[in-house]
Amino acid sequence: MKKKLKKPLWVTVVTTLCLVAVTLFTTTGCDKSDILPKTDNNVSFTPCQQNKLRSSELSDKVDVEFTGKGVQITHYDFEVPCDFTTVDVTHTLVNGVLNITQQGFPSKADCVCYTDVSYTLDGISQDEVNVIFVNGVQVYCHNGNYPIEISFTDYSLAETSCQWRNFESNKVTMINSNEELQDYIACADDDYSKIDFSKHSLLLVRGGATSGISDIDIKFFKEEASEYTLNVSIYTNMTAVAPSWFISILVPKISENAIVELIVKKNEGSESYLTFKDKLVGKWIEISPCESCHVFTFSQNDTVYQKFKFDNAIYCSHYNVTSEDSIQVVRDWEIEQDKKTTRHNVIFLSNDMIIIEQFMPVDYGITGFNDIKLIKTE
Repeated sequence: MKKKLKKPLWVTVVTTLCLVAVTLFTTTGCDKSDILPKTDNNVSFTPCQQNKLRSSELSDKVDVEFTGKGVQITHYDFEVPCDFTTVDVTHTLVNGVLNITQQGFPSKADCVCYTDVSYTLDGISQDEVNVIFVNGVQVYCHNGNYPIEISFTDYSLAETSCQWRNFESNKVTMINSNEELQDYIACADDDYSKIDFSKHSLLLVRGGATSGISDIDIKFFKEEASEYTLNVSIYTNMTAVAPSWFISILVPKISENAIVELIVKKNEGSESYLTFKDKLVGKWIEISPCESCHVFTFSQNDTVYQKFKFDNAIYCSHYNVTSEDSIQVVRDWEIEQDKKTTRHNVIFLSNDMIIIEQFMPVDYGITGFNDIKLIKTE
């Protein structure tokens, strides 16, 4: 019997909007039989194992990550026939619904084993996709709410004969063609990395700091259909050097008419912010008030996933470090018909044990929030 995929740990609980998206797909008059699936050849996989390598929580987990190249899929402990020599992957993308088929081949053996499968579907950007299915099982859903965080890749002229020129400070310069690019670089030789402008746009921005820079954090969001924000957080230290900073990134293709707003946030003397977040990132299990009832995973990308022991429901929220010992949480799920945003002090009793004050809703938030104590497991 073919084993079904489980919902991945980090995927948001399926929403009605996802079902609406699928319904629209089936009623738009598009004949699926006329859509030829594309075959993907850049598939890698691990040697087959007779038993699953992971706990039940991670087994059959499907990671979905949008990159500057496309959408990357990693399927852990994928069940294949024992005699398989390759994994065939095909896909279709119609009206925001990405259907992926994975199959171990050949499939003549009566036994099964397990492998980790990874591949990238080139040229598919995050704003094109509402729902992703792998072998008929939903593994990703974008519920239509903005903002959407968009992945990007760094682009550099280091170790080339080229230099940047002619663009303004504290403003995003968007480049959408090779002809436009020539206005912003000066080269002694044609030795820079070529950009496929049919799939990407290049964003340039620079600015200055009043003291030394310890780190720069960049996030790119789609706010509306043709509106974007580039959020740049500058973490400074107490050194007297006041350098300028420069960013050049490749993002999925943006329309010439799109608006890209620059938001720069300067955090003075905030090396401890980074240390605080690094300590917070990881998997935590509830100790009290309800022992082992919840598992919280704080990710590096400012998302926290909350899993309830008794029904396996997963609740997704976003968090921001607001000071050296506090966070703001923006919930994507409703408490009393409201997606509440709350701020909490975080007390580190040790590197592996914390108390988050007023974090857990009591009676669905009707009577307020309780402190929660957590222990770190990984």
